[in-house]
Amino acid sequence: MYFKDDDCIDDALSKPSVTASMFTFWMAANQMYPDAKNLTYDQFVSNFVYEKKQEMLETKRKKGYTIGRLIWVPPNTSEFFYLRMMLTICKGSTTYEQIRIMENVEYSIFKEECVAMGFLDDDRIH
Repeated sequence: MYFKDDDCIDDALSKPSVTASMFTFWMAANQMYPDAKNLTYDQFVSNFVYEKKQEMLETKRKKGYTIGRLIWVPPNTSEFFYLRMMLTICKGSTTYEQIRIMENVEYSIFKEECVAMGFLDDDRIH
């Protein structure tokens, strides 16, 4: 899936290609499986199997190994870029809104959360 600079994150996240994906099954697994809640998104794909053709989640990976990865997202895609950053540390989320909650603080946008987590900084003297 590709996003343009002017895509609204809420509009993009409601597209059919996103509403039934490995990403949404990660959130569903966080509701169903206690083991899943302890995994970031990229760790999840190494431990669980998603059958795309059947749009179903198999519980645990029984054999083999796969390396989880997040696709590259350019910084000019704004909130998509910041969402991707949060997926590297976020565990147990079952909704997009829960991804914006860190240390019991809910942020209105992912960029604010990334700043609070120390992922972003600037050259200004504080």
